[in-house]
Amino acid sequence: MNLKNTPATLLPFNMVSGRYEGLEPVREAWSQLVCLDVMPAEPTVPKLSASIWSLGDLKIGTFDGSAVKMVRTTKLAQDCADDLIICIERKTPTRATWGGAGARVFVPGDIHLWRADGTMQCETKGAFSALLLSIPRTVLSNHGIDIAPLLREGGICGNSPETRLLCRYTDSVLGEVDALSPMGVSCCLSHLVDLAMLVLGGRNTVRLANRHRVRSVRLASIKSDIDAHLLNPELSVGWVLRRHRISERYLRSLFADEDTSFTRFVLERRLMRAHAALDQSGRSISEIAYDCGFSDLSWFNRAFRQRFDMTPSQARAGLLDLSLERDG
Repeated sequence: MNLKNTPATLLPFNMVSGRYEGLEPVREAWSQLVCLDVMPAEPTVPKLSASIWSLGDLKIGTFDGSAVKMVRTTKLAQDCADDLIICIERKTPTRATWGGAGARVFVPGDIHLWRADGTMQCETKGAFSALLLSIPRTVLSNHGIDIAPLLREGGICGNSPETRLLCRYTDSVLGEVDALSPMGVSCCLSHLVDLAMLVLGGRNTVRLANRHRVRSVRLASIKSDIDAHLLNPELSVGWVLRRHRISERYLRSLFADEDTSFTRFVLERRLMRAHAALDQSGRSISEIAYDCGFSDLSWFNRAFRQRFDMTPSQARAGLLDLSLERDG
């Protein structure tokens, strides 16, 4: 599962329509996430909204609106991956049937688990608000999750601290995802997957979480040390290895956890520091570059343009304009 440094791709489908044709964007959203067709359950003007976040291999969907009926036919199921769908309805009872089993009613807060590649029908009793997570089977296997008994049960009671925490944390991540850096998104997704595995009861969840926490703490310590010595001319891989008494292979693996490297991390930090210093009109760009650890001005200009899609001079002009607007 590729969750490392993955920017959030938001695919919005927001529609409140007085016409039946207005359902099409929301139906497309349902189809993307859970391979379900959706239609109004009442002979009234439908009011529906949906959003899908595609984050690496993980997909998260929020769906709200008036009462609906949902169906996954054999044909739709054939076109779907074998992901596990975790659905949490937060507003109204939901009646669902799948795999030839009898109907089951879920109350708000219950988790129901679906196979994305199996036929099913679902109907809400009234206006609904649903949160859905689509998780690949490979992720479940890596965490020691056996979904067969879970699917036979057809759902997990939502009245538990783990389930409530999963809901609240997912909402929090979605509320901030546009403001997060790629590294922030990666960390949040890792935590989200750990919470989902905790809810599902994977036998390796605690062990993997502890291992991840140790590595995260070690990497945070190394990053902090780099930031504190960013302008030190001796800063290098060897310098970090000696100070933290680790091997080069281990250092590479720590940064690889976040899909980066020591070199890229140091470059990013130095570029960010240089960018922040450009609003200091009394210093030349070459002076700022050298002070931020760049011994080659041409390399600095190339790296800066690649990172910010503008030259240092253009960035400085923009920052000075903003400063004048604030002062004026």
